[in-house]
Amino acid sequence: MLVCTAWILGIIILKFYLKEKRKQYLVLFIFSAAIALGWTGITITFFAVVINGSNPAWVKPVISYFSYSTVPVGSTAIIFFTWDVFGYPKFKKPILIIYFSLMALYYIFLYATFQQAVVCPDVPKGVIYDDWLSPESVVYYLLLIMVSITSLITLFGFYQFSKMTAGDLKKRAGFIILSSIIIGSCVLLDTVVLGSIITPHEDLLFIVRFAMIPGVFCAFWGIRPSE
Repeated sequence: MLVCTAWILGIIILKFYLKEKRKQYLVLFIFSAAIALGWTGITITFFAVVINGSNPAWVKPVISYFSYSTVPVGSTAIIFFTWDVFGYPKFKKPILIIYFSLMALYYIFLYATFQQAVVCPDVPKGVIYDDWLSPESVVYYLLLIMVSITSLITLFGFYQFSKMTAGDLKKRAGFIILSSIIIGSCVLLDTVVLGSIITPHEDLLFIVRFAMIPGVFCAFWGIRPSE
């Protein structure tokens, strides 16, 4: 459901971009696509079990590549969108240098240590796979830092924006702030928190993934074109 929602809203946002040619819409389409692709792996194992009654052998090796290859892309899209809205250009370059350095390290460590960094245990027949990052991996902390940076930048940026505006624009900023809280928290819970703190945690994941949906809608509501 989350994947479908993200793709539908992404297509709507892409239509806004094609109509108005505003780069903010293109950036947010990339963000929606990153969310959709990030949870595609889990969706594949779900439908594999629903259709076949079990996971084919090829499913387990691919789902985690969807899960962990797209998070930095979505975070980057949000950072660029936030800066386009609230500015502060003098801080943009140093923070982006720090962020892209972290992202480069993330991808290097992720693909160099994938089998050790990502936990995806075997499951009985008829049960879907789930994956999370090991707290013993450098990738765990890099992802934690990157998502935290993205959420803090978004919260601060739109808080400043909301103080300088009123009416509909202030409401829109509020939706974006709420979206950043929901999505950032859910990403961290799904990828680095629950699997390392609560065991077993699989029964709690549906709550996190359903909670992502209103977060995506809040982002959409905050950037929708004015009537």
